[in-house]
Amino acid sequence: MMGNFVRWMISNRFPILLVAVLLAMWGFRVTPVDAQYHHATGGGVTPATVPTPTPALNEADGKVVSIKDTEIVLSHGPVKSLGWPPMTMPFRLARSGMATGLKPGDQVRFGFRQIQGSYVIEQLSGVAP
Repeated sequence: MMGNFVRWMISNRFPILLVAVLLAMWGFRVTPVDAQYHHATGGGVTPATVPTPTPALNEADGKVVSIKDTEIVLSHGPVKSLGWPPMTMPFRLARSGMATGLKPGDQVRFGFRQIQGSYVIEQLSGVAP
């Protein structure tokens, strides 16, 4: 029902600011991109659908310190994309079994992203010393 009212407001050329204020009062979050899209396509108004960009994949080389079920501790070199110096830190593994065949002391190349406050390894491979 509210969607029909919103469509009616937009189709009758209500000032966009008034539409945005009313939608905000109803708990919708509208960005200029949403408003332009819905006006251009004649679509109904929905909560904001602007996609969140995927965090960049950061890559580095390191050495395995320890491995647990879903966590690996690595002593890694600089991570240039983040401006990090060499350090030792834990990482979550994106999938179980990613570290199969690795043991403490092994050299690795890995790619990780920050996801919901954790650093998650998505690519992991052993390298020859």
